[in-house]
Amino acid sequence: MLGKLWDWLTDTPESRELDRQIEAADIRIAEKQKRLEDLEADCAAKRQEVEKLKETVNQYEQAINRRSN
Repeated sequence: MLGKLWDWLTDTPESRELDRQIEAADIRIAEKQKRLEDLEADCAAKRQEVEKLKETVNQYEQAINRRSN
């Protein structure tokens, strides 16, 4: 009963607009969180790629040093 009274008292155009704005903000936050997760995953993949390239460069440098000695 008290819940229905509260709903009736707060059911105004202003409160409905605020609810709509909150819902829109929640959607934007979720989209940005997803984008952040995607960027973090991409960054992790790029870091792995960089580490592999560093290893390859080190191997080439070692091979060059062996040949020059």
